[in-house]
Amino acid sequence: MKKTTLLLCLSFLFCSAMSRAQQAISEKGFMDKAEAGNQMVNGNKEGKWFEHLNKNKQPVSDTASPYYQLIFYKEGKPEGLVRQYYARGLAKGLPVTEIHYRNGVKNGMMKGYYENGKTGCETPYTDGLKNGLAVCHYSNGNLSAETQFRDDQKNGMKKEYGIKGDLKKETVYEKDKKNGLEKEYYNGGLVKSEITYSNDEENGSAKEYYENGKLKIETTYAKGNKINVEKEYYETGILKSETPYEDDKIDGEQKEYDEKGHLKTLTLYTAGNKQLTSTYDERGNEIDVR
Repeated sequence: MKKTTLLLCLSFLFCSAMSRAQQAISEKGFMDKAEAGNQMVNGNKEGKWFEHLNKNKQPVSDTASPYYQLIFYKEGKPEGLVRQYYARGLAKGLPVTEIHYRNGVKNGMMKGYYENGKTGCETPYTDGLKNGLAVCHYSNGNLSAETQFRDDQKNGMKKEYGIKGDLKKETVYEKDKKNGLEKEYYNGGLVKSEITYSNDEENGSAKEYYENGKLKIETTYAKGNKINVEKEYYETGILKSETPYEDDKIDGEQKEYDEKGHLKTLTLYTAGNKQLTSTYDERGNEIDVR
């Protein structure tokens, strides 16, 4: 009886040790294709596997596929660190993606790589959903975008950068929809445009600027449609045109001015349809009507 109990205890300890060792291996993943056994246990993939991947990173039997992966399976589900590699070209053998799995779903940081070995995007996952700050880079190593996620949806500020690392755009999201002020920037850092969104639609004031910082266009939106009078200015600050809108259609008198501020043309619109245009000289005299 004592001998049987001892054997059971030893067997339990051995199995526990093997399970911990297997878990440690899966957490770290593996990097040698020769270690892959591609074993099936009770109809499920088990242990270390080498698999060819198509362009969509799906397992295929085609040995000429563009990628391959070294993956650890537990009862048919990915577990631990999965590494995917380029299978062709100059980048052959270099990593393309590293993904952490737990119980078959993504958990932890997912990293993507360019063919030159530089890091592309780093995206945090929790239970298969994007959660946290995702950071992406250009192939030259410069930052390209930073995006806040919550439960697989964009939530918070998203920042986009130019190839040289200069900030290009800032957008506020809520549940994957634009909500708040979106700004675009020129290379020098000056604001290029500002527009307010609500539930993914333009809503409120929108402004565009010249590179010298002067106001170029100001527009008002309501649920994605232009309303009220849109004004456009010359770089000098002098008014260039006034265009009245109603439900995104020009409605009323559209006025255009020369660089001295004199009225040039006056065009009458009704619900987006042009009716007639009057042309004026610098003294304000009407010289033509069409």
